[in-house]
Amino acid sequence: MKIHKLSGVLLLLFSLTVLCGFEVGRSSVFPIVYADRHPNPGTDLFLKVTAEKLQKAFSETLGAKLTIIPASQLKKIPPQAIWLGNSPFLEKLGKKPSDFKDFDYMIAEKNNSLILAGFDGHRTGSVKAGASHSQYIIGSARAAVVFMERFLKTRFFAPGEVGTDYAKMKNLTVPSGFLFEGTNNLRYALGREPDFFYDYANTLYGQGRYHTHGGHSWYVAVPKKIYAKKHPEYFAQTGNDPHVRDSSGNHLCISNKNVAELIYKQMLKDLDSGNDITQLAQTDAMVQCRCKECRAMPGWSDPGEWVWLFHRSLAERLLKDRPGKKVLIICYAPNWDPPKTFKKFPANTAVELCKYDEKALEKWKEYTVPQGFHIYLYNWGGYCRTGLTPKRTPLFCAEQARRFINFGVKGVYRCGFGENFGLEGPSYYVFGKILENPALDENKLCEEYVERFYRESAAPMKRFFETLYSKLAVFPAVERTVAAREILNMIYTPENLDFMERYLKRAESLAKNFKVRKRLELVRREFDYAKLTARVLTLYTAYRSAPSKHSLDVLLKAIDRRNAFIKSISAGTRLKRIPGWREVRVMGGKSTALLNNGRLSAYIGAPFEWDTAHIRKTGVLPGTQVRKLEILQSEGKVPFKDFEKGVWAKAKWHQINGIQLEPLREQTWFKMLYDKENLYVAVKAELKGNRKHTPVGRDGVFWRQNAIELLIDPTGERELCYHLAWNPPADSWYDSVKGLIKDPLHPRYGKADSSWNGKWRYYSCQTQDMWYTMAVIPFENFGVKVAPGTVWTLNVGREIRYPALRAGADMDQLGLWAPNLSSRIFADINAFGEAHFK
Repeated sequence: MKIHKLSGVLLLLFSLTVLCGFEVGRSSVFPIVYADRHPNPGTDLFLKVTAEKLQKAFSETLGAKLTIIPASQLKKIPPQAIWLGNSPFLEKLGKKPSDFKDFDYMIAEKNNSLILAGFDGHRTGSVKAGASHSQYIIGSARAAVVFMERFLKTRFFAPGEVGTDYAKMKNLTVPSGFLFEGTNNLRYALGREPDFFYDYANTLYGQGRYHTHGGHSWYVAVPKKIYAKKHPEYFAQTGNDPHVRDSSGNHLCISNKNVAELIYKQMLKDLDSGNDITQLAQTDAMVQCRCKECRAMPGWSDPGEWVWLFHRSLAERLLKDRPGKKVLIICYAPNWDPPKTFKKFPANTAVELCKYDEKALEKWKEYTVPQGFHIYLYNWGGYCRTGLTPKRTPLFCAEQARRFINFGVKGVYRCGFGENFGLEGPSYYVFGKILENPALDENKLCEEYVERFYRESAAPMKRFFETLYSKLAVFPAVERTVAAREILNMIYTPENLDFMERYLKRAESLAKNFKVRKRLELVRREFDYAKLTARVLTLYTAYRSAPSKHSLDVLLKAIDRRNAFIKSISAGTRLKRIPGWREVRVMGGKSTALLNNGRLSAYIGAPFEWDTAHIRKTGVLPGTQVRKLEILQSEGKVPFKDFEKGVWAKAKWHQINGIQLEPLREQTWFKMLYDKENLYVAVKAELKGNRKHTPVGRDGVFWRQNAIELLIDPTGERELCYHLAWNPPADSWYDSVKGLIKDPLHPRYGKADSSWNGKWRYYSCQTQDMWYTMAVIPFENFGVKVAPGTVWTLNVGREIRYPALRAGADMDQLGLWAPNLSSRIFADINAFGEAHFK
């Protein structure tokens, strides 16, 4: 927080000798007058809501019963009032609304009245009412929030009225002539916007005059929905075939002049609609176009540099066409790191960092970025390895926030913020407050949070949070190197859970206040989920260490208890809100994400996805046996036709199940034969709904569609992995090998090398509900000969994709013949089964 005209210390000192000024006591009766009749009706609404919050705060703290009057209905100027927004007093103070920049504000006393003012209006000047407060800049609301915090001692610890805490006071005096003009460290502070007042109090006030695309502007500029059919050439050549373009991931061919023009026109559209700055950002997990023209572009051999140079050229063009307007270029895969070929950006350019630790920020000190830096923050979200359980301690948040402000960061986007307002509430509060004022002490902030938020239950809750955060402190050190299940076992040890349970029960027994009970109800729900999740993982570790019917039975019961809990707090695909506290979206609000702990790096399959009833029925101990199959030698030519007759008749079908034993929505079976020259793999797979597929050529992005994956180690020693995969259409296949390179210093050591191209072929036919396919794989690819008695290790996988459905990401599934109970990776050689040639 930057202070003008008065120091931060003077702001908090109230004169006891002042005989005039703005005074309020229990018997005070005067109006809160809010400015109305703005060009955008939403502005009036948010000022009215702010007046109502002020009214509530005065009532709760002082017992004063103030009235609310729109300025347009005021017949004469009252002798005492609170003026919210544009008022007659602003001109006397030498101010007008247009003088305020973004969320800057003013608190002043004039003629025994209080003035709370700032710029109020739609962020782009639109006259159409918006639904969200992030579409507005309500500087007067910012003034009101700061006034309530500093003069009325109100605290906005969490969203909504339940999250707001008031302190009782006898009277309030704002000295005569008091004037405070506040500005903010950040010009852009965006997240999930849980609540108007919480956001404005915790450095989350919105996007201001920025146009953000959520991190990926290319999707908006060149959407596949509009251009894929008409202009397939706009999309990336991801494989080796120059005639095949893949629009499935919306990856673009930026050497195409029309594509570049569409991206640039989107920038102009964003800026010409009233924004000062627009985001320029490539597709998520960008796949580089391999066409001849793109390869000829500067920097193509380094994908990150290729993106930097392309985006820089657009910024230079914008500098000429729209003087005064700005562009925010994201620094995201593949351009995680600073550019190598230049160190000075155009005068209109800001950079949004997705790497922002001390080492990364130190590198950027060598660069000239005229419009400064912004942060795309990955602190939170269900994709972090701890998933839908807590992620950050107050100390971590304090140090990070100070680092950002000291570096001069101008904006922060909090991706995935707000999933754990119960268990991470202190961390959220510390982060928001120190972004506002880095001089604040995180320990005092935490103490204030616990004492006031939990009141009569504060003592046990202090111990509760100390126990949680002492273990959670390990997370930053291991979040990129240790698997999700291991991290959760490290944080939620049985001892830790028992201590936390004891403290929480004590807090619940002490709670009398309605708000405190609601706050503890939120903590209880989040903690129960974390506890049940961790206990399943602890028991799973015990089972894997010593498999037995007893340890399996204990584990299955724990899984059932966790599933029952998730069901009890769910309403369809959504999680139930805490009754009476609608503003808090518990654990992200989506029940489907709870099963697997979250998504991406947080995703845990086994044992959460196990069909416990089926496992009990079969009596099999999962993961205790190496899967085996027999490959019969063909007695004649192997045709691609009815797999039940002829030479195929004696071959046995093998079923593909969930990659970690979860039930699949579509079934897949395969069988194998061999002769002197080839391995034959026949597959029949359910493919319901006549789903369409797009050829991606050789080594294209095959995994976005339904696919069969064959993973082979012909040595049987679990050292090599030949990876062959294909989709239903012709000319849509992939092959690679890992393990041939033995030199650990080689850049491809330990990695799958897709430049390896084997000699093999596949055939497919598709009905409305089934996909029949066969691969023919010559043994010469592997440099081996096969005879009866030969043993390979291998695995067969199926990707089940629903690209046409909006909810496809939640419905997509992976299957394996030999399940992988350690990770959701097809090519894990430790999971391979044995194939015996007969």
